[in-house]
Amino acid sequence: MKILHVSPSFYPTRAYGGTIRSSYGLCRGLADFGCNVRVLTTDTDGIGKNLDLPNDHEVLVDGVSVRYCRKLFRNSISLDLLRMVGQYVEWADVVHLIAVYSFPTFPTLAYCRKLQKPLVWSPRGSLQRWDGSTRVTAKFLWEQACQHLAASEKVVLHTTSQDEAEQSKARFPGMRAVIIRNGVEVPKEVRRTEPVNELRITYLGRLHPIKGI
Repeated sequence: MKILHVSPSFYPTRAYGGTIRSSYGLCRGLADFGCNVRVLTTDTDGIGKNLDLPNDHEVLVDGVSVRYCRKLFRNSISLDLLRMVGQYVEWADVVHLIAVYSFPTFPTLAYCRKLQKPLVWSPRGSLQRWDGSTRVTAKFLWEQACQHLAASEKVVLHTTSQDEAEQSKARFPGMRAVIIRNGVEVPKEVRRTEPVNELRITYLGRLHPIKGI
């Protein structure tokens, strides 16, 4: 199976949190299963920064072919990606799109509809709302544009929890949502320490009010 993964950013950047590690692990896992995996992304490493990687041809990253298109500004605005996304979508049997409010979203949705390609779309929690959500009106208008560009019957929303699935379907009622948890690599041996008379808590993630710490 030929799988295209379209993402605004990709490993080895560390500027965008856990979704980078998750998508990198997913692509490696699919390649290990024998799938032909290609990634179309940008060389972004945060606002104002670019990865020091070739951006004029595909490079092999742990068995996955990755095309890092040159980012011009902001997080993922790339004319090279816009120029190439059509031919990449045409090559694929299935397309996996990461993120919602990013530059690659509109062209990927449009080409998948034009070429009638099945699309798995991972919002990564961006469709969920909370009391501190910002730019709600702008996000609503963006979602309306996505609705017009997408072939809803060929799109499956990939979510990681029941709450995310429900909120994502509420934003895009014509699309089906499935729940697939993020995978983790478990080491063969785990080092343990003896319990003590105190509560010990480990938190892994960015410090942000949305995390509910």
